[in-house]
Amino acid sequence: MAIMTKDECKTLLGITSDAHDTIISARIPGVEAYIKSYCNDTFLDDEDAEDWPDDVIFAAALMVQYDINNIVGVKNHGMEGISTAFTQDYPQQIYKMLAPHKKVAFA
Repeated sequence: MAIMTKDECKTLLGITSDAHDTIISARIPGVEAYIKSYCNDTFLDDEDAEDWPDDVIFAAALMVQYDINNIVGVKNHGMEGISTAFTQDYPQQIYKMLAPHKKVAFA
C-alpha cells in the first residue's frame, strides 16, 4: 500500500479543489521513494506490511504541497538578467519531521 492516497493527501493539506489531482497522484510515489531513501527504511512491520508513522505521512503530504507550489528544483528565478538558482532540498521543517525515522546505513 502506498504511503497515502490522493484523497488522504488532499485531506491532510486541506485541499478541496480537484485542480491539482493529477500532480498529487503523480508526486506521491516519488515522495514515498525519496522518504524511504532518505530515512534508509522500508517502513515494513514484522509481517512485511508497510507501517507508516503519522508524522512521516504528514511530512510526505507537505513534500507534495511543496512540489505543487514550487517549480521543482528552482530556488530563485529572475527575468531580466536570466538568473536561476537551483535547490535540491525541501524545507528544514520536513527534514526535522523525518529525522527521528532515519536509520544508519552500513556498507
